[in-house]
Amino acid sequence: MISTAFEPSEPSAEAQPLAQEVSRAVRRHVQAHVREFEVTPEDSLKGLEQNAECREQRALSCEPSHFSWMDFYALSQRDPELGLQRWKEIKEAARQELQSGHRAAIANEGTFSSSAWQRAQFLAIRDGLAADWEPHNGIERSLIDMLAQAYANQLFWQERMMCYACLESKTELMKTNSWAEHPRVSDAQAVDQAAQMVDRFNRVFMRSLRALRDLRRHAPSLVMRNVGQVNVAENQLHLGDVHSGAIS
Repeated sequence: MISTAFEPSEPSAEAQPLAQEVSRAVRRHVQAHVREFEVTPEDSLKGLEQNAECREQRALSCEPSHFSWMDFYALSQRDPELGLQRWKEIKEAARQELQSGHRAAIANEGTFSSSAWQRAQFLAIRDGLAADWEPHNGIERSLIDMLAQAYANQLFWQERMMCYACLESKTELMKTNSWAEHPRVSDAQAVDQAAQMVDRFNRVFMRSLRALRDLRRHAPSLVMRNVGQVNVAENQLHLGDVHSGAIS
């Protein structure tokens, strides 16, 4: 069987786990070909070798979200360093997606209902929260994303609740005029469900907000070491070795 082991010129902590993932992907690929096309494992691997150049071009040019372990395999077979370099590019793209807020936005959108305006609305909420809180680290950025998701969902269900309330009055008009309608959940139930969802996401928002406030409140205090003298106005404060404690 073709080796999938990485042998980069510079040791990488990721080399072994990446090689294991690639090996599993190749194994699944071969097993699927053997099962579906009734070929031998050796023939399946030869097919990978024959299409190597095409696979390499795809691996280097595809969108980061479409990069697969088999793409990694194609690159690493020719040049392990090239495979690791492409992996760094994929991780950087993932980092940018996360820090820009698009990752949180995608998770908050329906598969078939995503639109540019919907994405812009979410990012407007997130940017406003981030501007107020100025997150200092990854944990705080994650909490900002959670706040944005909760508030966006709260607005979504608030809008639905108002739509259902308007439909309720329309239904009464339909009944008055004897218009036909399909059986469905009652308007009152729909409004109540939407109200519950509004309340649920409001509580998620408040819980995330408390978590962010608690994180700020219990952040590590300023630590000063080996400070000889600090001038405060006209007074002199002598400090020895201060290892802990907040300084305000």
